[in-house]
Amino acid sequence: MAAYKMVVLSNPKPGKYEVCDRWYRQTHLDDVVKLPSFIAAQRFTLAHPMAQNAPYQFMAVYDIETDDVERSFNELVQASEAGRMVISDDLDRDNLYAAIYACDGRLVKQL
Repeated sequence: MAAYKMVVLSNPKPGKYEVCDRWYRQTHLDDVVKLPSFIAAQRFTLAHPMAQNAPYQFMAVYDIETDDVERSFNELVQASEAGRMVISDDLDRDNLYAAIYACDGRLVKQL
């Protein structure tokens, strides 16, 4: 099986930080890892912007293991469309970034 990372950069709608944060932490990540190819999920909050215009407050990283990344992505879409994975109305869906990346190198760690 091949290893992939799905990265989602997003923001809550104005005034909806707390409720969106709660949905992400208590609902969404658990819903995603119920899908067969999505083996792990972790959410991060912007801690230190390294550019003046750091547009996203949230980053979610999902570990995917699959032989068919297109099928895995379609399972994600189908779960959302069928209501098995509800996307919060408090998430600014008009201004987010999402992409799946293939692993193409070894993990390098400090000795």
